[in-house]
Amino acid sequence: MPTYDFIKLTPTGQLNRHTKVPYFNLPKKERGAPASTWSIHQPRVVSSDVSSVVVNQTPASYTSPKTYLWSTSKFAYGGVPTSNGSASYGYNQIAGGSGSTPMTPWTIETMVYGTSVSFLVTGVSGSDYRVLVDGAPVQANWSTWPSNADYRIHLTFSSAKLRTVKLILGAAQAFSSATVPGAGDLFYPPAPGAAVALIGDSYVSGTGANNTEGNISAGCMTGELALAFGWRPFALGQFGTGYVNNGGGTNGRAAYGHSSRMNALAALPSLDLILVFSSRNDLPLTTYSAASTATVAQAYWGTVKATRPDTPLVVVGPPSTGANTDLDTLNTALRNTANNTDWIEGYIDQRTDPWVTGTGLLSPTNGTGSADFFAASDGFHLSRAGFAQAADRVGSALSSARG
Repeated sequence: MPTYDFIKLTPTGQLNRHTKVPYFNLPKKERGAPASTWSIHQPRVVSSDVSSVVVNQTPASYTSPKTYLWSTSKFAYGGVPTSNGSASYGYNQIAGGSGSTPMTPWTIETMVYGTSVSFLVTGVSGSDYRVLVDGAPVQANWSTWPSNADYRIHLTFSSAKLRTVKLILGAAQAFSSATVPGAGDLFYPPAPGAAVALIGDSYVSGTGANNTEGNISAGCMTGELALAFGWRPFALGQFGTGYVNNGGGTNGRAAYGHSSRMNALAALPSLDLILVFSSRNDLPLTTYSAASTATVAQAYWGTVKATRPDTPLVVVGPPSTGANTDLDTLNTALRNTANNTDWIEGYIDQRTDPWVTGTGLLSPTNGTGSADFFAASDGFHLSRAGFAQAADRVGSALSSARG
């Protein structure tokens, strides 16, 4: 049985990153059940190793500075950066389609030696980002850019030593370079996190400004999984799509199994895991029956496995926000199909024992269940706390799928 560098859940529910443990060796019928102690997302403890974090538009005034462009071999990416017309900036155009559709959240990781480093990033007004040092965030919450402009993220440390720094950026946020003083340097990280392909809809690509918390782009499932478990996520998400729903086909959007999206998966580097997130976009059942959607899904999973035969494939069921009998029916059909499909390593069920309960929203709240905290104000997507909780639940489900 192989081992995978994802996450180990200890008996106290604390997260230990990068602990190798065997996965996916339970009978299928037992896979995907969240750990019974798991009720709310674990806190992200802010790093104590950073003396200051300054974000502005002023270049760093280092002595004999060294600047490394995004295209040099100093960086490990959770994404596939391309120049998009300018050699000075890398964009994560990864997910197939055209226009802004292929741009999804991504991560940039490097190893820094010295007492300071400065990153040049193109911000998107209202969109979010996060910075981690040795796996711990330097901000207590997701930060947002005030405008569409270039910004410098300046980090200062109390001592000179090797540290791993990771940026989690939202869709359409470009990375240009990193600069260190002459006495410092950058190195490619020797052990970047597990490479995980995330296939899905807006839960993977970012939900946009559809709630009272602003634009959730980096802080969607992609960023929260990278934050919690140190993953290098490859976000193959297109909003509004599903197994059978092509999202209207605008800007090249397509259903999961379309050739453009399969080509995007095939083009990725070596992967440790593929997670396919099922979608509520495949409703209503009057348009797409649960049985027909499950049949299409099974054929799609087979194509994914044929494209990446050596990579474990796990399916995540439809989201648990909102009481919806059609979505429950679809979840049951997908779960039964996945559990009877040999090449599926597990099915993570969000709805049978729902991860979000009650009928409230982040705004307005109504005092029922956990939806007041975890459901965004549009009633369909998750809040920031909801994405954090869902990411931890995915990790818990993966951890429980072992003997």
